[in-house]
Amino acid sequence: MITLIDLSRHFGQGAGTKIILDRASLRIETQDRVGILAATGTGKTTVARLLAGLDRPNSGNLIRTGSLSWPLGFSSALHPHLSAAENVYLVAGLYNLDPVDLEIRVQAFAELGRAFFGPVGDLAPGLRGQLALGLSLSVDFDMYLADELSAVGPKHFQDKVEAAINARLENSGLILLTRHIRSIERYCTRFVVLIGARFVECEDAAQAQEILTFDQQKEEVPHVLL
Repeated sequence: MITLIDLSRHFGQGAGTKIILDRASLRIETQDRVGILAATGTGKTTVARLLAGLDRPNSGNLIRTGSLSWPLGFSSALHPHLSAAENVYLVAGLYNLDPVDLEIRVQAFAELGRAFFGPVGDLAPGLRGQLALGLSLSVDFDMYLADELSAVGPKHFQDKVEAAINARLENSGLILLTRHIRSIERYCTRFVVLIGARFVECEDAAQAQEILTFDQQKEEVPHVLL
């Protein structure tokens, strides 16, 4: 379970302050499949980093119980000078997993061939994405976290990723931060929109989209000086 209580996160100060969250509260149960719809530039990645423990709030409380994944497909965490196999062994050590078993699963999922044993930094971006997704989905978590779910690799690989996510969601929860309504319609059963640096609960994905669209149109209305 994840509970956010009056959480605030901002960058800068004075007139240049960028407010991501302003005393925002949200409770997510372990089995929830929550889609958080947010416009570009409103701080989806920052929220994901806060949830994952990679960033800290300026104030408020964030309480986590159970295990939460790092953001699905987060390839920046891979060490570029190590091979994919060596990166897998590092993760296995961090999570107290059988390194051989994890290596077998990730190698089969990522479809890198011999490149699995070469430096990750030499991989093309698409192949790094396949490795990152294969690693993310090969570790058991109570809840999975995703900052967007971009299409990576050929069609058959994308289908495999979708099947793997759905299989994981039979026993685990999901927090998906995205600007795409189709993503939350596909994977989520609970819907939230991030507007005004707060979380607003919605009845369905359509209502979340409606609220977000209305908020964006309101900001686009020019101010007329009388």
